Amino acid sequence: MLAAQRHQRAFEALYHRYKDTVWSYCYVHCSDPQAAEEAVQETFLKAWRAQERYEQTGTPKAWLLTICRNTCIDRQRSASRSITTVEWPSDLDIADPSWETEPVERIAVREAVAAFGDMVAEIPHEELEAWFLRDVMDCSSSETALIVGAAAASTIRSRVMRAREKIAANVLERQCGSRARCRAQSDA
Repeated sequence: MLAAQRHQRAFEALYHRYKDTVWSYCYVHCSDPQAAEEAVQETFLKAWRAQERYEQTGTPKAWLLTICRNTCIDRQRSASRSITTVEWPSDLDIADPSWETEPVERIAVREAVAAFGDMVAEIPHEELEAWFLRDVMDCSSSETALIVGAAAASTIRSRVMRAREKIAANVLERQCGSRARCRAQSDA
Protein backbone atom coordinates (compact mmCIF):
# COMPACT_ATOMS: atom_id res chain seq x y z
CA MET A 1 0.00 0.00 0.00
CA LEU A 2 2.79 2.44 0.89
CA ALA A 3 4.64 1.67 -2.35
CA ALA A 4 1.47 2.28 -4.35
CA GLN A 5 1.02 5.67 -2.67
CA ARG A 6 4.63 6.56 -3.47
CA HIS A 7 4.07 5.59 -7.12
CA GLN A 8 0.92 7.66 -7.20
CA ARG A 9 2.61 10.75 -5.71
CA ALA A 10 5.57 10.35 -8.07
CA PHE A 11 3.22 10.13 -11.04
CA GLU A 12 1.28 13.18 -9.87
CA ALA A 13 4.56 15.11 -9.65
CA LEU A 14 5.51 13.89 -13.13
CA TYR A 15 2.15 15.03 -14.45
CA HIS A 16 2.38 18.49 -12.91
CA ARG A 17 5.96 18.95 -14.10
CA TYR A 18 5.39 17.91 -17.73
CA LYS A 19 1.71 18.51 -18.55
CA ASP A 20 2.38 21.79 -20.38
CA THR A 21 5.36 20.29 -22.20
CA VAL A 22 3.26 17.35 -23.34
CA TRP A 23 0.40 19.66 -24.39
CA SER A 24 2.77 21.80 -26.47
CA TYR A 25 4.20 18.75 -28.19
CA CYS A 26 0.70 17.40 -28.82
CA TYR A 27 -0.27 20.75 -30.32
CA VAL A 28 2.69 20.58 -32.72
CA HIS A 29 1.31 17.25 -33.95
CA CYS A 30 -2.42 18.08 -33.88
CA SER A 31 -2.61 21.84 -34.60
CA ASP A 32 -5.87 21.83 -32.67
CA PRO A 33 -6.13 22.76 -28.97
CA GLN A 34 -8.97 20.34 -28.23
CA ALA A 35 -7.24 17.44 -29.99
CA ALA A 36 -4.06 18.31 -28.08
CA GLU A 37 -5.96 18.19 -24.76
CA GLU A 38 -7.36 14.77 -25.65
CA ALA A 39 -3.93 13.50 -26.68
CA VAL A 40 -2.48 14.76 -23.39
CA GLN A 41 -5.07 12.76 -21.45
CA GLU A 42 -4.36 9.69 -23.52
CA THR A 43 -0.59 10.14 -23.14
CA PHE A 44 -0.72 10.34 -19.35
CA LEU A 45 -3.16 7.46 -19.14
CA LYS A 46 -0.75 5.32 -21.19
CA ALA A 47 2.14 6.49 -19.01
CA TRP A 48 0.16 5.64 -15.85
CA ARG A 49 -0.49 2.14 -17.16
CA ALA A 50 3.14 1.68 -18.30
CA GLN A 51 4.93 3.14 -15.29
CA GLU A 52 5.86 -0.29 -13.93
CA ARG A 53 7.61 -1.09 -17.22
CA TYR A 54 9.56 2.19 -17.35
CA GLU A 55 13.28 1.54 -17.64
CA GLN A 56 15.48 4.45 -16.69
CA THR A 57 17.55 4.36 -19.87
CA GLY A 58 16.53 7.92 -20.69
CA THR A 59 14.95 10.83 -18.91
CA PRO A 60 11.33 10.79 -17.74
CA LYS A 61 10.73 13.71 -20.12
CA ALA A 62 12.00 11.69 -23.10
CA TRP A 63 9.89 8.70 -21.99
CA LEU A 64 6.73 10.84 -21.78
CA LEU A 65 7.40 12.61 -25.08
CA THR A 66 7.97 9.27 -26.79
CA ILE A 67 4.60 8.06 -25.49
CA CYS A 68 3.13 11.41 -26.55
CA ARG A 69 4.53 11.18 -30.07
CA ASN A 70 3.29 7.63 -30.52
CA THR A 71 -0.12 8.63 -29.18
CA CYS A 72 -0.37 11.53 -31.62
CA ILE A 73 0.70 9.35 -34.54
CA ASP A 74 -1.84 6.68 -33.54
CA ARG A 75 -4.56 9.33 -33.28
CA GLN A 76 -3.68 10.71 -36.72
CA ARG A 77 -3.78 7.23 -38.24
CA SER A 78 -7.19 6.53 -36.81
CA ALA A 79 -8.72 9.99 -37.09
CA SER A 80 -12.05 8.52 -38.14
CA ARG A 81 -12.53 6.60 -34.91
CA SER A 82 -14.71 8.00 -32.20
CA ILE A 83 -12.98 9.59 -29.24
CA THR A 84 -13.65 7.98 -25.89
CA THR A 85 -13.63 9.67 -22.52
CA VAL A 86 -10.71 8.73 -20.31
CA GLU A 87 -11.49 7.70 -16.76
CA TRP A 88 -8.71 8.59 -14.32
CA PRO A 89 -8.26 6.69 -11.07
CA SER A 90 -10.49 8.58 -8.63
CA ASP A 91 -7.76 9.15 -6.06
CA LEU A 92 -5.18 10.51 -8.53
CA ASP A 93 -4.74 14.27 -8.02
CA ILE A 94 -4.00 15.82 -11.39
CA ALA A 95 -6.17 18.90 -11.05
CA ASP A 96 -4.42 22.01 -12.23
CA PRO A 97 -4.78 24.68 -9.53
CA SER A 98 -3.32 27.40 -11.75
CA TRP A 99 -6.13 26.99 -14.29
CA GLU A 100 -8.56 28.71 -11.94
CA THR A 101 -6.21 31.58 -11.11
CA GLU A 102 -4.42 32.22 -14.43
CA PRO A 103 -6.84 31.61 -17.32
CA VAL A 104 -5.89 34.79 -19.19
CA GLU A 105 -2.20 33.90 -19.20
CA ARG A 106 -2.89 30.36 -20.38
CA ILE A 107 -5.14 31.59 -23.18
CA ALA A 108 -2.51 34.14 -24.26
CA VAL A 109 0.17 31.46 -24.39
CA ARG A 110 -2.02 29.13 -26.39
CA GLU A 111 -2.97 31.90 -28.84
CA ALA A 112 0.72 32.74 -29.31
CA VAL A 113 1.45 29.07 -29.98
CA ALA A 114 -1.36 28.99 -32.55
CA ALA A 115 -0.03 32.12 -34.32
CA PHE A 116 3.46 30.66 -34.41
CA GLY A 117 1.98 27.42 -35.74
CA ASP A 118 0.65 29.32 -38.73
CA MET A 119 4.10 30.72 -39.39
CA VAL A 120 5.88 27.35 -39.33
CA ALA A 121 3.20 25.44 -41.22
CA GLU A 122 5.38 25.22 -44.36
CA ILE A 123 8.30 23.53 -42.59
CA PRO A 124 8.46 19.75 -43.14
CA HIS A 125 7.18 17.93 -40.07
CA GLU A 126 10.41 16.00 -39.37
CA GLU A 127 12.41 19.23 -39.29
CA LEU A 128 9.83 21.12 -37.26
CA GLU A 129 9.52 18.30 -34.75
CA ALA A 130 13.30 18.08 -34.28
CA TRP A 131 13.55 21.88 -33.88
CA PHE A 132 10.65 21.94 -31.43
CA LEU A 133 12.11 19.21 -29.24
CA ARG A 134 15.62 20.74 -29.27
CA ASP A 135 14.97 24.48 -29.13
CA VAL A 136 11.61 24.71 -27.41
CA MET A 137 11.50 21.61 -25.21
CA ASP A 138 15.25 21.75 -24.51
CA CYS A 139 15.82 18.07 -25.23
CA SER A 140 19.33 17.01 -26.16
CA SER A 141 20.02 15.76 -29.68
CA SER A 142 20.30 12.23 -28.27
CA GLU A 143 16.98 12.52 -26.42
CA THR A 144 15.34 13.93 -29.53
CA ALA A 145 16.70 11.08 -31.64
CA LEU A 146 15.30 8.61 -29.11
CA ILE A 147 11.88 10.30 -29.07
CA VAL A 148 11.46 10.48 -32.84
CA GLY A 149 13.20 7.20 -33.59
CA ALA A 150 16.06 8.75 -35.59
CA ALA A 151 19.17 6.64 -36.07
CA ALA A 152 21.62 9.27 -34.84
CA ALA A 153 21.86 12.60 -33.06
CA SER A 154 23.58 14.02 -36.15
CA THR A 155 20.34 13.47 -38.09
CA ILE A 156 18.57 15.60 -35.52
CA ARG A 157 21.21 18.34 -35.70
CA SER A 158 20.77 18.51 -39.49
CA ARG A 159 16.99 18.71 -39.21
CA VAL A 160 17.24 21.40 -36.56
CA MET A 161 19.63 23.46 -38.68
CA ARG A 162 17.30 23.32 -41.71
CA ALA A 163 14.30 24.23 -39.56
CA ARG A 164 16.13 27.19 -37.99
CA GLU A 165 17.03 28.51 -41.44
CA LYS A 166 13.41 28.26 -42.60
CA ILE A 167 12.08 29.82 -39.41
CA ALA A 168 14.52 32.72 -39.72
CA ALA A 169 13.42 33.29 -43.34
CA ASN A 170 9.74 33.17 -42.30
CA VAL A 171 10.31 35.64 -39.46
CA LEU A 172 12.10 38.00 -41.83
CA GLU A 173 9.30 37.64 -44.37
CA ARG A 174 6.67 38.43 -41.74
CA GLN A 175 8.57 41.54 -40.74
CA CYS A 176 8.91 42.72 -44.35
CA GLY A 177 5.45 41.66 -45.46
CA SER A 178 6.63 39.50 -48.37
CA ARG A 179 9.74 37.79 -49.67
CA ALA A 180 9.95 40.17 -52.62
CA ARG A 181 9.80 43.19 -50.32
CA CYS A 182 12.50 41.60 -48.06
CA ARG A 183 14.78 41.11 -51.08
CA ALA A 184 14.17 44.66 -52.25
CA GLN A 185 14.99 46.02 -48.79
CA SER A 186 18.15 43.93 -48.53
CA ASP A 187 19.29 44.99 -52.06
CA ALA A 188 18.80 48.69 -51.27
